[in-house]
Amino acid sequence: MKNYIILIVLLHSCLIANSQTVRVVQLEQTLRWLSEYNFPNFLMVAEFENSIKDEIVIRLERFFPNADIISPDHISYRTITYFGKTKIKLPQPASEDFQVAIASSITRETVGYAVVWNMKVLVRQNKKVILEKEVEHELEPYSISIRFSNHPWMDQDEFKNIYILLLEECLGIREQNAIPIALGSPEIIRRNIAAAMPISRVYTLAVTGGMMEPSATRYRVLRDSLEIGSFFYRPTNLFIPNFSFNIKEIFANLFTQISGIETQYRLESKEHRTGIIYSPGGSDRKVRLDWLQENIISTDDVVIGSRIISPITGLYFEEESLISRFMFMKEIRKLEELTIHNLQFQMDEDVDESIYTIFGLFNAVEFSLVYREVEELIFIKVDNELQAILSLININPESQTFGRTKLTKNKTFLVPASKGSRKREVAVSAAEKYHLYTSDGVEDEDVLEMGHFLLLLFFAIGSVD
Repeated sequence: MKNYIILIVLLHSCLIANSQTVRVVQLEQTLRWLSEYNFPNFLMVAEFENSIKDEIVIRLERFFPNADIISPDHISYRTITYFGKTKIKLPQPASEDFQVAIASSITRETVGYAVVWNMKVLVRQNKKVILEKEVEHELEPYSISIRFSNHPWMDQDEFKNIYILLLEECLGIREQNAIPIALGSPEIIRRNIAAAMPISRVYTLAVTGGMMEPSATRYRVLRDSLEIGSFFYRPTNLFIPNFSFNIKEIFANLFTQISGIETQYRLESKEHRTGIIYSPGGSDRKVRLDWLQENIISTDDVVIGSRIISPITGLYFEEESLISRFMFMKEIRKLEELTIHNLQFQMDEDVDESIYTIFGLFNAVEFSLVYREVEELIFIKVDNELQAILSLININPESQTFGRTKLTKNKTFLVPASKGSRKREVAVSAAEKYHLYTSDGVEDEDVLEMGHFLLLLFFAIGSVD
């Protein structure tokens, strides 16, 4: 109530001075100790910046009725990667005009992983401070996995709404509170995926365990609340397929096409990883990755040189029958090559993105999976047709884990998550949940096979990184 009384007095003084000019002398937005992947610089888009400025003027007109509001041409934007804070900077008063400073900052806390949005507003006439107010809200992404990914925490609309909310709290237009602000929703991700592929159905992949680690992991595939299948993966060193490794017989033209290495060289398995996928009521499947050594052979069949090569080859078995052969590649791209982002945002410098790919043949049908870390999406193609996209954003609010890691309640430390039961069942209520979006014509049995494809990718990533 006290704040509102002060506001009424201020408004009354402004009404008397109805010919006054209000100059916004500082209008600044800062990003501190955070990445522009997570908090893009939306202000780089001129139309959006102008819309924010228009909203600021409207709020200032409510605080200064009948006054002439003059604001800067642009909202100043800067990033702080080391030490430093946003400060109010007012010039020496040169007239009877009101001077307004608005300094806004999104920052990670000094200790821990909490993120807050702070805004300071100072109003001065001559040397007299008319208003000095600072407000702060903690920002909470809707998914724990967003904290540890390159996924944006908010979109343009949310940025504008929160900015104006803080401004109104500083000006006394809105009553101040200290509750955290929830950000984002699965609907934002759905809209982005719909722009890349028409969505027919949405499935849920429920996961317990280290999804991209070489460890025991449990999966269930759900359509709405109906379970259409489940499987359990564990790494093993006991599975040694009963065949002699011969690149000409197993990979033939596939290897040459992908790697560019002619098959007249002798290729030997230098190192391998193996795992088993158990399906209730079905046949067990086995997977093997091989790091290959290329031997250079002389005319008398003597090895005169060798080197480890990439990509890594993969074999996939049902019982003892080979049902798939594939290759796994990890590509590192510099930030400047990510044109989809540079079209809109100026990102941090010297940042790389890892892109993981497996592609090959499954029962004589071509398939490929591409995982882009920046988007946190996995694109699944069958017969060179995009049929599904998996979002690697955990949509279960009851799950506070990300792989085998969780954040403490005070958001200060990352700690190992409980390893849980060794049973092959998945407790869906506590599991990590990821949405799998499919195109028209994809049926439940197709989705189950895609689930196995995803395991192949996860197995490879967990074995390599």
